[in-house]
Amino acid sequence: MRRGLLRLISCFIAAVLALVGLAIYSKSFSYGDPEFLALEKQLQSPLVDALTLRSWVENENKHPFGYPVVVVDTSSAGYNEGHIPGAVGISWVEFSEFRSDGPAFLDPMVASGSHVDDLLKRMGVRSKETIVVFTSNDPSVGYDMARAFWTFYYWGFAPRYIKVLDGGNEAWAKAGFELAKEPFSPSPGVLSVRNVNEPGQMEGARKSIGDMLRLVDDGKTLDGSVQVLAVLPPNTPLPGSRERITLNEFGALYAYFSGKIEGARQLMFGWDALFKPDGTFKTKEELLGLFLGLGLDPNKPTITYCNRGNVASLYWFALKFIAGFKDVAVYDGSWSEWGKLLAYEPTPQAPYVLKDGSAEAYLKGYDPNRRAFLDSLGNEQTVPGAFLVSGGTLGGNADWDTLTRSELILFNQEAVGTEPLPEPYAIYPDYLGSGDEIESEDRNYALSGGGAVQGPQEPTPVAVQPIVGAGGGC
Repeated sequence: MRRGLLRLISCFIAAVLALVGLAIYSKSFSYGDPEFLALEKQLQSPLVDALTLRSWVENENKHPFGYPVVVVDTSSAGYNEGHIPGAVGISWVEFSEFRSDGPAFLDPMVASGSHVDDLLKRMGVRSKETIVVFTSNDPSVGYDMARAFWTFYYWGFAPRYIKVLDGGNEAWAKAGFELAKEPFSPSPGVLSVRNVNEPGQMEGARKSIGDMLRLVDDGKTLDGSVQVLAVLPPNTPLPGSRERITLNEFGALYAYFSGKIEGARQLMFGWDALFKPDGTFKTKEELLGLFLGLGLDPNKPTITYCNRGNVASLYWFALKFIAGFKDVAVYDGSWSEWGKLLAYEPTPQAPYVLKDGSAEAYLKGYDPNRRAFLDSLGNEQTVPGAFLVSGGTLGGNADWDTLTRSELILFNQEAVGTEPLPEPYAIYPDYLGSGDEIESEDRNYALSGGGAVQGPQEPTPVAVQPIVGAGGGC
C-alpha cells in the first residue's frame, strides 16, 4: 500500500515538473485567444516571412508553441558567402539520387528513405514536430527550396512542419538582418522517416513512369480528365510550323528525342511569373488567376513535369500550396526518363533528326489505329520503314516505349544507331514490373522498423558537409 502511494506521489511530481518545464519551454495559450489563432494560421501556411523566421531564431530556434526550428540552406553554392545564422548547408541536389522505377536507372529521382534519414541526421532534426524551414541564396530560382520541400512532403512530413522562407536569404537581408559566414554544425538528429510517414502523401505527390504510361494509354491525358503540364517554356520552333517545343541536347539531358507527353499543355511563360519583383511568391489570387487563365481546373488532377523534375516541384508547390489546387503531383523522372525510353529509332535519312541544330520536318505523333507515326509533311511512317526502324534503347520492346506516347517529336543525332548512355545510366528493356518500383521500395522502408522516436542523446559534433557544386539543372 505504502509502495503504491509512493509511486503515485512520484508520478504526480513528475507530471508537475513536466508541466512546469512546458511552461518555461513555451508560452501558455488558450484556444480562443487571438494570438493563438494567429500563430496557428501561421503554421498552416507553407511560407514563412523573414520577420517571423527572425522571431523564431531569436527565440532559441523555437516556435512560440515550443516546436524546435531548423533552418536548411539549399543553395548549390554560396553558403559560406552568407546564410541565416544557425542554418545548416545542404545543397538542393542532395535531395535526389540515382534510382530506378523499373525500365531505367537515372537521376535525379526522389531521395530514398535511408538517404533522407542521413539528411535528417545532418540537419539535427530530433522530433517529428520540428519545423524545418528551407531557404536559399537564389530566391529567383525557387526550385531548389521547392525540391527539398517536395521531398519532405513525399516522405510524409506534415505540411505544418515544413516551410519555405518566402524570398529566401535575399528577403532576410532586405529586412535588415545579418547573414552569417561561419558554417553551422548541429548535434546529429535522431529522427527517421519511418517515424513520420503518411503513405497517402507519398502516393499523391509523385507519379512514376508506370503511372504516366497508364494515363496516356487510358486516354486521360487527351480527354482532359488529367491535366499534364510541361512547365518549361518551349524554346524552339518546329520546322514549317507555329508549334514550339523544349529542345534538349543529348549531352545536357541524355535524352534521345525532344517533344512533349501526349496531351500535355506547354506553359509559355517562365517560372519568374510565379514571383513578385522582390522575389517573394505572388498571392493566391494572383497565381490562381494565372493558372485559370490557362484553362486549368483546380479540382482536376494535375501533373507537372520538366527536364529533371526540379522546376516541376516549384510549380507543384505553387499550384498546390499557394493557388489551392486539390490534387497535384510531380512526374519525378520527367523528360530525363521519358526521353530515354524508345523502342524505335530514326534512320540516317530521316528528316526528323536534328543536324546542325535544324531539321526538315517533325513527327506529330503516333496513331495506334493506323499503327503509324504521322509527320508534319502529311505522311504516315510505319515501322520498319525508310525513316524509322525497330530498336532504340528498348530494343524494339514497345511496352515501355514513350515515343508512341509523345507529340511534336524531333530526334537528336545520337538516336540514330542509339548511342549508348554514359554510366551509371542504364536501360532495362526486359523489365516486367509495373513501373512503380520506387514507391514500393519507399513504402516498405517507411513502414519497416517503426517505433518511437529515440530520446535525447548527448550532443556530438557533426562534421561540416561540403556543399555540392551546382548540378542537376531544371
